[in-house]
Amino acid sequence: DSIGRSSACSITVIDSKVSRLHCCFILMQPDNLHEKPYYIVRDGALTGEKSANGTWVNGKKIIIQTLENQDEIRFGENLLYPKLIFLVEQEERIIEHPTIPIEYEV
Repeated sequence: DSIGRSSACSITVIDSKVSRLHCCFILMQPDNLHEKPYYIVRDGALTGEKSANGTWVNGKKIIIQTLENQDEIRFGENLLYPKLIFLVEQEERIIEHPTIPIEYEV
């Protein structure tokens, strides 16, 4: 899934501080460090192009970052830029098609 100003993104954010393709969320399969599927966020496009203002997780600029419950994702360093809060679904809920649970705040 991708976030950006482009209508081709899974989540479109209309804000001048957000790049056309600002960041991507990738669902990863369990591995040695994670016993359940988990998400990572990558700045820019999967092809390697970076966003103009950077992607920040919990106040730190990232290129690729594993996401945890309640992580704050910003589209630039400035606290006035839009942000998302990454929320992990509760275990007792069954989801047939995984989605990225987020809240959008300007």
